Amino acid sequence: MQSTLAGNKFVVLNDEGGALTPAGKKFLREFGATLTAPGAGRRIFCRPCLDWSERRYHIAGHVGAEICRVCIERGWLARQRGSRALRITAAGRRGFREIFGVQLAAPEVWK
Repeated sequence: MQSTLAGNKFVVLNDEGGALTPAGKKFLREFGATLTAPGAGRRIFCRPCLDWSERRYHIAGHVGAEICRVCIERGWLARQRGSRALRITAAGRRGFREIFGVQLAAPEVWK
């Protein structure tokens, strides 16, 4: 998702952190994310994070957690019992393609 959000200029990420653009705030609010003001909570608002297992960047902090929460609520992601892994559902493959422009051909599990 990171590259799609960055590619659409919804998020700006750099070595110091990340920020949502006004268009990004609108997009994510319409998606269903609840966006608190940066610095309003203990969690970092938005920053890039290199996944240790996949060696790919994702959006961390409040923004990433909100995207994940909405995806779980929509049934796009399902938690794996006894694990932190998430499974992408068939509805998720459709949703990620239609909303985010991300094509996922095969079922995937994220850890």
